[in-house]
Order: sequence, then structure tokens, then C-alpha cells
Amino acid sequence: MLRTALLIPLAAFALAAPALAQYPVKPVRVIVQFPAGARPTPSRA
Repeated sequence: MLRTALLIPLAAFALAAPALAQYPVKPVRVIVQFPAGARPTPSRA
């Protein structure tokens, strides 16, 4: 039971990784920074 609970997120990440890798790095970085910073900071980018 616990093993499958750990494998499901890993499988989902393995499937999502190639799709995420197709995108350029900067938009992904902005998407990651927005929830972390909670406000846009042009000086940081």
C-alpha cells in the first residue's frame, strides 16, 4: 500500500518531466517564483 502511494507521484513526475523539459527555462522559473514571492519582482528576474 505504502509502496504504491510513493510510486504514483514518481510516475506522474516521470511523465510530466519530458513535457516540462520542452518549455524554456525562464517561464518555468517565473511560475515557480510567483507562489514563492507572492508578488512580481522584475529586479530579481
